[in-house]
Amino acid sequence: MNEDLTKRPLVEIITELSFLDQEIGMKDVKHKHEMNNLIQRYEILRQEVIRRFPFLENDEAFKKKEKKL
Repeated sequence: MNEDLTKRPLVEIITELSFLDQEIGMKDVKHKHEMNNLIQRYEILRQEVIRRFPFLENDEAFKKKEKKL
């Protein structure tokens, strides 16, 4: 599970995230171990998407402008 996600296209990552989200939603508590594995994989993929697209509020264009007098 230590694959290099940086080399995978974003569309593949988001597609897998969607399938994992659906699968996690369908599991019951009885499958706790399997569900933990799915959640762990989901989180790894989610972090890769966030790494590629950091939050916009951190961007210079979205920072508060100071008024000059």
